[in-house]
Order: sequence, then C-alpha cells, then structure tokens
Amino acid sequence: SHAWVAFETPWGETLISRVTGALLPLDDVRDTLLALASSLVLIHDAGLVAEPSLENIWFGRKEGGLPVVTILLPGLIPLLRDARSKDTRAGPAEPLFSITGLAPEVILGQPEGPPADVWAFALLAFELFTGASYWESVRDARPVFEFATEMLTKPWPAASARAAGTPRPDALPAGFDPWFARCVQREPEKRPTMREAESSLRALFGDAPAHVIATPSPEVILGNPKGSFYDRGLNDLSVP
Repeated sequence: SHAWVAFETPWGETLISRVTGALLPLDDVRDTLLALASSLVLIHDAGLVAEPSLENIWFGRKEGGLPVVTILLPGLIPLLRDARSKDTRAGPAEPLFSITGLAPEVILGQPEGPPADVWAFALLAFELFTGASYWESVRDARPVFEFATEMLTKPWPAASARAAGTPRPDALPAGFDPWFARCVQREPEKRPTMREAESSLRALFGDAPAHVIATPSPEVILGNPKGSFYDRGLNDLSVP
C-alpha cells in the first residue's frame, strides 16, 4: 500500500535554506521567532511536540509583508525519509533533522514533552541571531560524542559570551542571556512553558505586536502512522 500525504504548500523557504551561506536579516529573525513561538504555544496546547529546527520550519511573507511560519511536525519524518530513499531523481541526501537541537532528556531516551521544544527553540533563536550554533563542538565539526559531552556535562557560558566568536556577535537583544539560560536548563521541569518563553521573548523585542501566522498540520489520507499526531484529527492550527 502507499501513503499519500496532503498539506498546504508552505510559504517561503526552510530556514536551513535561508541561512546557508548568509545571515537572516534581523527583522526576519524577530518575525520568525515571534511567529514560531506563537505557533508552538498552539501546538503544545493541543498536546503535541514539534521538534523545531532549521530543517523543519519554513518562513515566508504574504502580501503586505505578513510573516508566515510553517512547521513540519515529526509524524511526517518517517514517510519523507522513505520517499526520499526510493526517489531515484533525488539528489544527494540531506539530513532532515539535526540532533544538535535535541534536549538532554531526548538524547538520553527519556519521555519527550513540550519542554524539549522550549530547549530547541532557544538554541534556534541563538543561531538565527548570531549565525552560528551555540555548541562549540558543532562549530568545530567535532565527533558526535564530543557534542553529547558538551551538552550533557560541561558548564556553559552565557549566550552573549558564546556569541563573541560568531558571524554576528552583537545581535542578541538586551536581556537575552537570562531568557536563554532559563530555556536551556538541563532539567526539563526547570524550563519555562512555551507560553512563558514567548511572553518573555516578546518583551525583549519591546512588546512587539502579535503576528498572524499559519502552521498547517499535514493530513495523512492513507496509511496513518499509528499513534502519530494525525490520529488526533488536527488539520490546521492558526492564530487569527
């Protein structure tokens, strides 16, 4: 049997496409993060997790400059990997997701919940602002076990200190350090909720107004992955 997937065509490009070889303009960084944060609040309210990363988020603008963020939720990944492996027209394989945004509890095989998205969101914010990963082991392309050691056991400097060696070292807004530190607590219960993280981040931007966003949840027409978010019957999540 075949699995057919139908979902709204995402606006714009994936973030990984936007930032490869270039820095995302700071206005786009702000709009991406605020739209994504609002989207994650909705997703968490629905009892789901999104695993946000540069690879599974699209950012674009509709007429009038309205920012739109689209998130590919994790339930589609096995289907896309299978389709890509069988597509003889496909070019060189590209990773769909990176492990460098995964929270410690995920790396350690513990249950994953909304706090893991808060962790990933904070790391994504750092990377969009500065143009580089927070992790030194990732920047230096060291082996995976060195990344795991850095993430799980080593003390971390403040985000602003780690930004010093990045392509855009002065881009972090005032107050980013304490916000980031709260979001990347190793213990998931110590992290803020996504709603709290969004509110605090919006304050860093001067209480920027909420943006209209769209985050269509793909609907599997045939071959629903058992236990995936599709079984929840969600077809669309949006902020009017």
